[in-house]
Amino acid sequence: QQIANIGNWHFDPEVGFPVWSDYIYQIYERDPKDGVPHIDDYKKIYEPEQYGIFNKAFTAAINEGKNYDIELKLKLPKDQIKWIRAICKPDIKRKSKSGYNLSGTIQDITKSKKAELELQKAKVNAEEITGRLKAALESMSDAVFISDLDGNFIDFNEAFVSYHRFKSRKECAKTLKEYPEFLEVFYSDGKLTPLQMWVVPRALRGDMGLNEEYILKRKDTGETWVGSYNYAPVRNNYGDIIGSVVTARDITERKKTEQELILAKEKAESANIHKNYFLANMSHEIRTPMNGVLGFTNLLLDEDFSDVERNKYLHIIERNSQQLLTLIDDIIDVAKIESNELKISIGDCKVLD
Repeated sequence: QQIANIGNWHFDPEVGFPVWSDYIYQIYERDPKDGVPHIDDYKKIYEPEQYGIFNKAFTAAINEGKNYDIELKLKLPKDQIKWIRAICKPDIKRKSKSGYNLSGTIQDITKSKKAELELQKAKVNAEEITGRLKAALESMSDAVFISDLDGNFIDFNEAFVSYHRFKSRKECAKTLKEYPEFLEVFYSDGKLTPLQMWVVPRALRGDMGLNEEYILKRKDTGETWVGSYNYAPVRNNYGDIIGSVVTARDITERKKTEQELILAKEKAESANIHKNYFLANMSHEIRTPMNGVLGFTNLLLDEDFSDVERNKYLHIIERNSQQLLTLIDDIIDVAKIESNELKISIGDCKVLD
């Protein structure tokens, strides 16, 4: 009995108290010299809820001859806790006015019960952690997917669905080998990426990557987009690879913006070159009429010129001044164009003029 942690008992309702084997005294940590407890003493051994379970089963066994097999929690001296399994089989052939004779067993299941409770607690904790991880995954805007060692996707978030252009979660392919049927992957230079070089197989080989860019194309719709990937293997406590974890972000719009910035920069640089050429040319154009104005002005300072010659030089000065004024107006117009301040007036004009 001690090896199996089981003790036997018998109860005669005419006597009013049970008969225990030696091992039951050990379970209840009671000295055999003190005898077995009276039925009412069980209220002290069991907590109210536990006593209710015991009393209901025990009463039904005595009065109705019903078997019971129940687990009970004992509260022993010094607040020691034990769990027992109590089994009762009424003797249907022996019934007195006080009820059926009972016999049964009591087994100490404390160790197994503690292990069961710890397992239940661990399961609850695992479920809570899983729930939190699931909530965290669903809150992420990046696609996140986890595979086993065979490339089967065991978990992924909602962003994974939209990233791969699926209509719903049910439509998602669950194994890597299905994806080449409808998806092509290219390196950033446009070269086709073979399946063994996709991020999941690379992670399963032990590779790790950060912000690696690939171009993806759906074969069925022709839609293309650019993805940025982070990936790594998943290892167990022994360091063995058991799966992979991958995150992917759609950076198509960012790449378009980057390309637009590059084109804008090239355009600005080209405009700056033309501007410098224009200014260099303008300096020459300005210097030419300015030399004429200054040169003939100096000549007019000589009093030996006749009125005819003097008028001739004045006309030359006037013409060069007008030319210089036109150039200055053109420079001002260019400046207004660059600052978006040039006002254009729309009106009738004569083409021949």
